Amino acid sequence: MPLLMRFVAALTILASAAATSVAQNAEPPETEQAPTDDPSTWRPEVKKAYDEILALPATPKDTLKDAMLELAGKGRLARPAIAAIARQADLPEPHRVFGGVLVVRFARFDVAALRKLAVDANPFAQNDAIVFLSTLGGTENAEFLADLAKKTTTDWVKRHVEGLAKKPPVEPLPARALELLDKIINADADAKKLASAILAEDFGKAAASALAEIVPDPVADDDTRTFAAIALVQVNSESVPDLESLCARKNHKTLRYCAVVELAKKGAEGEAVLRKLAGDPTEPLKKRIDALLEAPRK
Repeated sequence: MPLLMRFVAALTILASAAATSVAQNAEPPETEQAPTDDPSTWRPEVKKAYDEILALPATPKDTLKDAMLELAGKGRLARPAIAAIARQADLPEPHRVFGGVLVVRFARFDVAALRKLAVDANPFAQNDAIVFLSTLGGTENAEFLADLAKKTTTDWVKRHVEGLAKKPPVEPLPARALELLDKIINADADAKKLASAILAEDFGKAAASALAEIVPDPVADDDTRTFAAIALVQVNSESVPDLESLCARKNHKTLRYCAVVELAKKGAEGEAVLRKLAGDPTEPLKKRIDALLEAPRK
């Protein structure tokens, strides 16, 4: 069996285990047509959440923030609804802030979409799109931002771009890697799975930082989070110390669980890490780690 096919098969097994662990109440994998800007294409729960957000007052902001994050957590299904909130100039500013910030996160690896958002009428989306373009690096993005600074009539945009240009340049990821990262966020479950397999195999450590950012992202649904975590674990699978670092409490539980499952395959060295983790009675994954330690070794 070719390497990629073996990797995809392994992803399927690990994804099933991770989903059982951290997304027991999640809906089945999304296979239907992606929603459009037309609200009639949205799932009922998305439309309901959208309507409820429009009806919320600007304060208290925490109530609005929680509602927006809950909607964003539905992943690609919520993208058009969040974009609609960001576009509505007559909404209170807090609504447009959260809408603008979140809609950009769906596009964080899509250069064309980011460039459109960099000149968007929503200044909060515009601000974050400029930041992400700068973070992605590359000559073309730098030239786009420099041109934007020259042509803009908005002082804050000019200052913002010029300030970012003073930061040290970053090594950009290849366009193919960005395409795969975008699929992990915005494609259906099968496409996410395949993209994560190709990304880990073809780009390895070069994609690790981006994958690590996707796992806890507020616009990541359960499938996105799971496949990003699995890819990140596979990238680090040859090093027990690296896998142990992925188990740090600060990391998302999905990533921690995937790393724990991989450590169980690493013989005595991996077992020693698992026993150290399980020795802490406050460890959230203690029951699952204990089960892995008690399982028969192949």
